[in-house]
Amino acid sequence: NYVYGQLGLSIPFGKTLSQFINSREIQFKEAKVGNGANRWKIGLYASNKFQSTLLKRIFYQFQFQFSNSTTLNTPVELFSGGHTNPDSILAIVGNSYRFREGYGIFLNVGFENQIIENRIHILNHIRYIYISEDNYISKNKDWDSWMEKYSSTLPLKNRINIKSELWILNSLSKLQLGTIPFDLCFGIISNFGLEDKQSEYHMFSSIRFHFQGW
Repeated sequence: NYVYGQLGLSIPFGKTLSQFINSREIQFKEAKVGNGANRWKIGLYASNKFQSTLLKRIFYQFQFQFSNSTTLNTPVELFSGGHTNPDSILAIVGNSYRFREGYGIFLNVGFENQIIENRIHILNHIRYIYISEDNYISKNKDWDSWMEKYSSTLPLKNRINIKSELWILNSLSKLQLGTIPFDLCFGIISNFGLEDKQSEYHMFSSIRFHFQGW
């Protein structure tokens, strides 16, 4: 049994939009890569192993994510903030604005069952995801509200994710069949929206090879 602390930092390297008042039409040709905000991740991970022939382990994970506030140049693309004229957008909103990405809460509980020892395992995950709306601060509160509504992470805002995986193991040297060690995985993912009431399902498969060298 063990407990881990987790600390992560995502640093953006992508170029953000240049200021329209200086570059004019150049901004229309620029690609917006990332949002320019540092993203912090703090969490805990715990795992409990069992001697049972069926239930092998239970693991838990909690993670909280938040971002630093940053200053970005105002985008003047068509219908930015509900407006169509670049000069009108800048006059109402300003040349720049403050942006902070919404905070996120992630809870994950998983179970690993052993159907055949060291050969067939089943992994089940139940994950809860909550991401708040992004925060915009400019000269115009209506523009801020429009951007928060239409440019946020709304599809992931409040969801439950259920994933089941069937693992066929062939990577343990004593039980390996053939000369190449590998593991097979077949799974299904179900997503349920707690606010939009939408659900979706995905099936997947993968193969993992193991190579060693001395």
